[in-house]
Formats: sequence, structure tokens, C-alpha cells
Amino acid sequence: MSLKKELIAVSKQFPNKFKEWRDGSLIMSFVIAERKTLFSKKKLIYKCKVRINDEKKEIAFFEILSESNSGLPFIPGYELNNEIYGAKFRGLAGGIEESSNFFVKKYKYSFDYKKVREAIQKEVEKTGYSLSIKLLGKFV
Repeated sequence: MSLKKELIAVSKQFPNKFKEWRDGSLIMSFVIAERKTLFSKKKLIYKCKVRINDEKKEIAFFEILSESNSGLPFIPGYELNNEIYGAKFRGLAGGIEESSNFFVKKYKYSFDYKKVREAIQKEVEKTGYSLSIKLLGKFV
């Protein structure tokens, strides 16, 4: 079985599975946390993209967490905004823990997004390919 098919098969254990994009890369996104208050809703969305380069035996991997808000704010000075947490060379990092406090409630996480990167890395190591974590999605 090809590496692409292996990654799609492995992704079945996640809340959403990889889908093949027009350019041949694999993409996946799903909500990992959601917080609701009386008149507003916040979602934390995990997105990742994988591109396989068979000639170089390399996998380019990009992941990002984005936070979206909807509803009515009742706190003076509070703004509706979207925040994005990017990847560092070792994978996803950012101020997620700091931002997960809102109205003294924490997110209720439905899935640990680190499992996605670990599963991909495990499959890549089996095949002898190298994993390259990209900081910008356009380079994947």
C-alpha cells in the first residue's frame, strides 16, 4: 500500500480523516474544543496538511490551530476576533493555554491534536521517509 493510502487509513482514528486535495496533498480539519456562553460561542479548530514527495523521500507537514468566535459580546472592550496559533520547528505551539480561560471557564477538549502528528511521524518512520515540519502552509 502507498504511503498516502497508509496515512488516510491511519487518519480514520481521528475525528475526521484525511481528504486528498486537488494538488495531491492530504488535508484534515476538525473542532477539538468548543465553549458556549449565554450569547456567544468559541471554537478551537485543528487543521493540518501533508504533502508527500516520493523523489526526495520527504513528507512536508503543516498544522495550525485557529480560534473562531461568534455571538454577542457583553464585556466592554471585548472584540470578536479570530486567533491563529502557528507551528514552530517541532510542531504546534502557542498561547492556547492562556487563551483557554474565558469567563473563568476552560475549553472542554474533545481530542488531543498531538496524536495526529505522532501518528504521521510513526508512519513516516516505518517507510524510511523524513518528516519536515513547515511553518507556512503555502510551502507544503
